[in-house]
Amino acid sequence: DTGICKHHQEHDADCGYISKSEDGEGSPCTYKCHICPVEDLIAALPDKITEDNEEELRAQIKGSGIGTSATRAEILKKLVNIGYLSLNKKTQVITPTLMGEMIYEIVDYSIRPLLNPALTASWEKGLTQVADGRITSQEYMAKLDDFVSRRTNLIKGADSGRVLYGKYENAAKYYTRK
Repeated sequence: DTGICKHHQEHDADCGYISKSEDGEGSPCTYKCHICPVEDLIAALPDKITEDNEEELRAQIKGSGIGTSATRAEILKKLVNIGYLSLNKKTQVITPTLMGEMIYEIVDYSIRPLLNPALTASWEKGLTQVADGRITSQEYMAKLDDFVSRRTNLIKGADSGRVLYGKYENAAKYYTRK
């Protein structure tokens, strides 16, 4: 693997690549593209989750590591670190912060499918389809673009500010200001 992709089209001083010499010495490229895997994921996005594919998506979740203890622990740790959750170190009880509740409310109101693990499973399924050559990354990108466009247009047309402020007011009464 040379590390070359459309986002890293040639080696430079930062990537560490040195081609092998006659004696076999050299250094591999250390560049790791973070965009290509996302494009592959997007390309495999299904049109929608239906009763017909729901069971298959559940199996995909189980097999993809989405539901593992280590994955959940890392997610919780990150949510605590960025201030969306609060961890009581004595009791080990995790509770949402006001910011965490508001993030949830915003996503729930505007892009509810993101709260459904089946969506993540469908992305994993799509990645598998791209890897297996059943669909192209361009097909997956088109599906994701459609998903994002539809959701964005729904949000633009909604009275989000008023609704979300009401949700904030409702949640804020349970928190004390510091």
